[in-house]
Amino acid sequence: MECKICCEGFDQAARVPKTVVPCGHTACLQCLHRCERRECPTCRTAYSVTPESLPNTFAVLEMMEELDKFRLRRGWCSDCRAAAARRCLDEHAVLNATASERRLQEQVPAGALQEAAALLQDVQCQGEEVLHALTLLSAPSWDLTLRAGGRQLNGTLANNEDPLIKALWVVVASRATLTESGADGPAGDCLPPAAARPPAAALDPPPAAARPPAAALDPPPAAARPPAAALDPPPAAARPPAAALDPPPAAARPPAAALDPPPAAARPPAAALDPPPAAAPPPREMCVYYLSRIVPGNRHSDVEKAAALQEAQGVVRLVHVWCHRDPIWSLELLQRAAPTVERLEVRLPFCTLCEPQLRAVHAMPRLRRLLVECEYVGGALDPAPPELGALPPGHSGLRWLSALCLPRATTESLLQAHGATLEELELVMGTPGDGEWPYSCSDLHSQLGRCGLRALRILVLRRGSYCSHTDTACREQLAAVRAALPGVQALCGKCDRVPVEDP
Repeated sequence: MECKICCEGFDQAARVPKTVVPCGHTACLQCLHRCERRECPTCRTAYSVTPESLPNTFAVLEMMEELDKFRLRRGWCSDCRAAAARRCLDEHAVLNATASERRLQEQVPAGALQEAAALLQDVQCQGEEVLHALTLLSAPSWDLTLRAGGRQLNGTLANNEDPLIKALWVVVASRATLTESGADGPAGDCLPPAAARPPAAALDPPPAAARPPAAALDPPPAAARPPAAALDPPPAAARPPAAALDPPPAAARPPAAALDPPPAAARPPAAALDPPPAAAPPPREMCVYYLSRIVPGNRHSDVEKAAALQEAQGVVRLVHVWCHRDPIWSLELLQRAAPTVERLEVRLPFCTLCEPQLRAVHAMPRLRRLLVECEYVGGALDPAPPELGALPPGHSGLRWLSALCLPRATTESLLQAHGATLEELELVMGTPGDGEWPYSCSDLHSQLGRCGLRALRILVLRRGSYCSHTDTACREQLAAVRAALPGVQALCGKCDRVPVEDP
């Protein structure tokens, strides 16, 4: 659910939906505040009370609550045969919580557990299964990994006095075909070290090449035996010299290598016999659009937020981070993703209140593309906006930046920090007028000239809903910027129809 004026999602704070009386149109509270007059932003119908006094659009608020409840209780996806993901809500057949419980009851009938308890008494482990069962029962805990198709479930199961866990290990040992892939436990300690054991080749029988063939040990068949006369010794003149009876010299014998299996260089590499390795997974991306808009204290959402903090480690692209509703969680999320994130979208209510989040973003060492937006600029709500210093050691600098409605001092310090590497820049900026910065600006060229933008190639000025803009003033502003930044392609997002890019 979003406001038709600013296209931002409604919430229960700054963007609470309001019904304009008497026309009946709906707009968020922030859009009503930004109107210069007390008029409906849709039809310009005047109203006399303050925007806060207008009635809330309760139908929209109720729909938002129901939508949040449905998203948090995603249910079971019949197509994926797994817990429903966000995309399943629109594309697949998703069972709600009640239907999911009914499906579970169909898969596990009521009498199945009692029947299993009776069968468990007859389960017995034999041979190697006994060792596996004792191993499973003796360890303090086991890390479990279950795979099926393209899905994988991980977890840890601790050994305690729970009889169900003990019964589970006995069933696993007797029903599953277990193989041990390592000897790090007590069984491995019972073996002598490698240096004290004879090599495996000394314990094996000699290779086939060193043994006489079996045919040489058997008597030849009758057809192959010479006649009796041939068994008498020939006369001395007919006998070959003694040298001819000796085995041939080494040069005449086939080399031993010809009798042995081919060396490693001649054999196909092991990799050629194995299946091809799986392709490298694509860079990890993460969107927290819904989670970052939920206030803390909700049991279901708190569980999902804790899981999102774990998933943030190693993420490369992180988008839709809203710091309005749960600033503590959003700060921890940014800190978890900081070592690896390269592309980021973050939105702040006030730079002063969200200074820790802003500085956490400023310290991200691998960040290349950044979209940062501030909801409220200047005035009593943001009296002392933060100024960012030089980049920390190891930071390679931004290549692309979209700074939307940041305070003037914060914007200038951010541009100075990344002036050596920044190639593309987007700013929400108005032409000279009577409004506050950045909705009106008469000295943009001089401000950018002080930032040392040595690598800048493209500058796009976005004209927001409240930015002053005329064709003549726009051309003059762009000409002044081009003169201050030679070689930079300065564009107006509105006049030049520049498409909006994602971070």
